[in-house]
Amino acid sequence: MDNIELESSQRAYQDLEDKYIRMAGEYQHTLVRLRNANLLLGVTDRLDAAITNIDLIGRILVDTFVARFGAKRAAIFIAEISATPQHTPSAAPEGDLLAPYVETFKRQLIQTSLKTEAYACVYQLNVPSAQRVRFVPHQHSLFWLEACNGRPFSSADATGHCQALPYQSSMRECQLDDLGLYYWIPLLNPLDNQVLGLIGLDITAQYSLESEFIERLTAQGVRALRNAVWYRQLESSRIALARQVSKLETLYDVGRALSAIDDRDHLLKDILRYAAEIVHAQKGSIMLLEEASNELVVSVVYGIDADTEEKILRGLYQTKRFKIGEGIAGQVAQSRRPVVLNNPTTSKMFVHTATSNVTSILCVPLVVHDDLQGVLNITNKELGQPFTNDDLQIILQVADQAAMALYNAHLYELAVTDGLTKVFIRRHFFSKFAEELKRATRTHADLSLLMIDIDFFKKVNDTYGHQCGDYVLAELAAVLRAQLRDLDIIGRYGGEEFAILLVESNAVGALIAATRIQSALEEHIFQWQPEGQEEKIELRISVSIGVASYPDHASDQRELLQRADEALYYSKRQGRNRTSLYGEKVRQLMLQEPRQNKEFSDWPAF
Repeated sequence: MDNIELESSQRAYQDLEDKYIRMAGEYQHTLVRLRNANLLLGVTDRLDAAITNIDLIGRILVDTFVARFGAKRAAIFIAEISATPQHTPSAAPEGDLLAPYVETFKRQLIQTSLKTEAYACVYQLNVPSAQRVRFVPHQHSLFWLEACNGRPFSSADATGHCQALPYQSSMRECQLDDLGLYYWIPLLNPLDNQVLGLIGLDITAQYSLESEFIERLTAQGVRALRNAVWYRQLESSRIALARQVSKLETLYDVGRALSAIDDRDHLLKDILRYAAEIVHAQKGSIMLLEEASNELVVSVVYGIDADTEEKILRGLYQTKRFKIGEGIAGQVAQSRRPVVLNNPTTSKMFVHTATSNVTSILCVPLVVHDDLQGVLNITNKELGQPFTNDDLQIILQVADQAAMALYNAHLYELAVTDGLTKVFIRRHFFSKFAEELKRATRTHADLSLLMIDIDFFKKVNDTYGHQCGDYVLAELAAVLRAQLRDLDIIGRYGGEEFAILLVESNAVGALIAATRIQSALEEHIFQWQPEGQEEKIELRISVSIGVASYPDHASDQRELLQRADEALYYSKRQGRNRTSLYGEKVRQLMLQEPRQNKEFSDWPAF
């Protein structure tokens, strides 16, 4: 009986001891879980605060593992990730102005996959950043296959030695064998099985109680890294999209501005200025194709002193010419393909001169309806930056608009300008005359008219021939244009007569302009090259000028033209080569010598 009671007491004691042991274990387990929960809760808040700071996320994860396991050495390697499209968008319709940008938008908005090139150590315990390593994984090595499984693994035994030769060799290839790390925790993205990162510790084993902690902390790390990557990609796409929208807005502004310009010189200046400003370039030029010589002629420049720019635009400055196929511009014109050179001095295409100061060049052809108009050169991007493919795409779009604008301006020029003298034809001059007179009436502004006639022009034709007469007319028109302002209007009235409207200029200003014209002609030598002769014939040409102003001398268009013509007649009667302002003397002459005034019946009706 006693033995039975003793055995029963022993069993009860053993059961009670086992119960206490289980309770102690459960209590210990509860304490560990509670400690881990508190630690994970703090980590969650810190990871959420890190947002896009991948380096900070890596440091938080490493510090947490170190604090939990007491590691002396630790590091985290984060994937260097880039976004790549999963498919290629369909091509946009040929000739669509916005096609390149629509394609860019598609590429940015379609779903992307993550492409990992390498893994960089963003944080290593007690190791400066300069000494941290970067490795490219070997996809079929034992070490990397273990990492891709997504489960923590140990590459060494309890002594810290590699367990197998494959581990040793594969870790040596990745330059990870000398770090003293042998417990590895992959950060595997469950959405695409991409290894976002890899944490290494100098511990050799884990306790079963810690597996849940590692799993939960790893899941938090993966979520934080994935969100950071996505946020960066989203921000990058947003910036790229904003940049493209800005460029589209600029293109729209350029197109609208260019379509409103009918003067070729102003058009050339604006095209070049817009193009240079869009890509932040310091200089540029437009070379137009001269049909007679089949050469590219520099017609407008940007980025040098204003006086030289104006002289080149007006044709008063001799510029360099390029044959088709010569230099970068010539080859672009020949191939009709754009060229981008960010170090042109090393290229055989570049024609180096003593004044060359080109660090980068973007050259595109100006083509419309398969006809070459010229080439657009943009040089020296600001801050020494290279031209990018984005720069090329935007300039190609500007070039398309510019080529069409130039083509339309050329057609307009053919319709409204005299083919010989390149000044307005009579009908268009009268149209501009009516517009300016209405504006002057509305704004109470002055408007002056110069009537100009070449002295003894018939003698030039009779002596040297009509070809020489044509040369004199064209050369005289160039001299007149050089002495006028951009807002002044010049037209060929008929034969050897020209008419000039001086906008917002009174009689005094008109006399100053007329004097400037006659002074320029006194200094100018007309050099005619007769066909078949080596020596040029030098001619001196003078003009007679009549001046009248609105509202001082006339109240309407017909009267203003008649008063200026009477003043011109007075100049010719007084011996030619002089300027006369309409006034009392002119009126007295017209009373004394009645003459058949100009026939105005063929005027356009306004």
